[in-house]
Amino acid sequence: MLPSAAALHRLCLAKETLERELGYRIPICSGGSTSSLALLEQNELPKGVNHLRIGEAVLLGRDIVRQRMIPWLRSDTARLEAEIVEALLKQSLPDGDIGVDAFGNVPPFEDEGEQLRLIAAIGRQDVKIEGISPLREGLKVLGGSSDHTIIAADTPSKELCWGGVLGFSVNYAAMLTLMTSPYVFKEYRYTNN
Repeated sequence: MLPSAAALHRLCLAKETLERELGYRIPICSGGSTSSLALLEQNELPKGVNHLRIGEAVLLGRDIVRQRMIPWLRSDTARLEAEIVEALLKQSLPDGDIGVDAFGNVPPFEDEGEQLRLIAAIGRQDVKIEGISPLREGLKVLGGSSDHTIIAADTPSKELCWGGVLGFSVNYAAMLTLMTSPYVFKEYRYTNN
């Protein structure tokens, strides 16, 4: 359920009732997360709400609940880089029977003929791979194992080779898993633009 001004007004009334019953002031009335930011933008957030948990908005400029980019925030603040550990021309359909992977899923395959397949040195133990998107045009994440991600490339290129580095944008779930993984090196950079 999306937050509403009416629901947050009831929250403010509950806070006031608690303050009266307990006999002391409650300094914070948290009105939710990034999903409540639209109410603030529309000047509909009740005055008693003095706190929002807007990590996704601040970090990625997105409101996933409302499926929108927030135009006055940046969306390019986090980037994943992973080394290419294999780059080979392969048939898009595997040879033989397809079974269940280590996560209990049967991976889908489409017959797209021979294509460049890349394996990046990052996997499900460190990132929610469904939440990463290659920054380079013509690349598509196909799936992955615990420690590798498989990417298809439309066209071969000199940069798409063993030892090369791929850049990915990340959604909130992917960023969360990356930031909590002890095996992922984090580098913080300040830019002035």
